[in-house]
Amino acid sequence: MKDLSFYIEHLLLEHDCVVLPQFGAFITLSNPAQRVEDEALFLPPKRMVRFTTDVVEDDGLLVGALQEEMNLSTTDAKKHLQRLILSLRQQLLTEGQMDFGSLGVLSQDEDGHLMFSPCLAGVMTPHLFGLDGFTFPLLASKQDRSAKRMRRAVGEDDNNQSITIRINRRFLHYAAAIAAVIVLAVVLLQPHRFNGNSSTQQASILPQEPAQTSVQSSTVSMKAEGVVASPALEAAEQTSTTQTESQQTAATESEETAQEQTSSSYVIVIACAISRNNADILVERLHEKGLPNAEVMETGNMRRVVLGGYDSESEAYTQAAALRKLQGDFAYAWVMELK
Repeated sequence: MKDLSFYIEHLLLEHDCVVLPQFGAFITLSNPAQRVEDEALFLPPKRMVRFTTDVVEDDGLLVGALQEEMNLSTTDAKKHLQRLILSLRQQLLTEGQMDFGSLGVLSQDEDGHLMFSPCLAGVMTPHLFGLDGFTFPLLASKQDRSAKRMRRAVGEDDNNQSITIRINRRFLHYAAAIAAVIVLAVVLLQPHRFNGNSSTQQASILPQEPAQTSVQSSTVSMKAEGVVASPALEAAEQTSTTQTESQQTAATESEETAQEQTSSSYVIVIACAISRNNADILVERLHEKGLPNAEVMETGNMRRVVLGGYDSESEAYTQAAALRKLQGDFAYAWVMELK
């Protein structure tokens, strides 16, 4: 036999109020969409459920649902509804509370006062199906985009504020060739020195080895002969050193970025933008349902109830999809990455 929560959940899809005769009424309230400035997060509108004992007159919705579901007459449907309400009262007296599924939990204290803890995900309604929270950062202004283009034009790196000077490769080869010609001319035009013995003379007139055209060999030869290097060659060496250091710096930053991305984790958001009291009640309820990883997470002005942490994005999305099928507190579960 289906309980009261089944009929009330389905009736609240199309109605804003469902009355339990001589007991109380479930009323829905619409909350508009919200935007969290600190996290650039948009939250969709939702319908929250409240319970009140001020409305006890029968509105006929539950009786009609019982007639259609169980094929009963009006009299039999009313009698069956009274049995269900009596069973509800007995459960509140013995256990102190009753779970109404995706609506929330109705409890009763020692003095007989009724208290209702609604599901923070809200009650479903057809015109809100498929809506979920999403992030949308602010667009950069025209001044910010212009400044960024100027930095890129001069080769400025946004991360380390360093400047990269680019030199044409053809000019570099031309400078190296000029330096090699100068070194070769100095070596060939230097006068030979003759000593007193023949062995020294023979060693002095041996043909010189051809000069190398690379920049490093030319520099070593000039230092050995005492010749000062040309400004073009020095500029070429400095440019080569600057490019090597920039490449090493970029490689180090790429490794650090990869490590940071590897260390990121994911959580499943069950509810957000709620009060501290409701968040503690929901966490305690999730612990009772066998989810010890439920906790309250506060980021800036936003308070959430999350299930954490998942090392991979695929694992988090798989778990969130499985939880949404359970409805109730998990009807609007979504995945958020922690950075």
